[in-house]
Amino acid sequence: MLWNACGFNAEKASTLATLLMTHRPVAVGLVEVASPLPDVVSILASVGYSILSVPRPGRRSGGGVAVVFRADLTVTRIETPSSVDTRFEVLIVRLSTVATSAM
Repeated sequence: MLWNACGFNAEKASTLATLLMTHRPVAVGLVEVASPLPDVVSILASVGYSILSVPRPGRRSGGGVAVVFRADLTVTRIETPSSVDTRFEVLIVRLSTVATSAM
């Protein structure tokens, strides 16, 4: 699932939390996400999810990118290859459980 979270706040986090509880995805990618506020983190944690975000680089306005993932997973951020155009906002992660891994 990919979600444009422009203006990600507690209200939008509550909407996302409802979707998370209903569908229980492993992870959700978010775009247009500024650094998550503490209330957003709390709302996601209350339904068993965590968030890892990367703010938009430089001084451009707007958000960055993030991944919301089940809290029972181990998440490792992978360095973005230097070959990726820096005009793109990129977040590469490895999601792992005890038995498997998905990238």
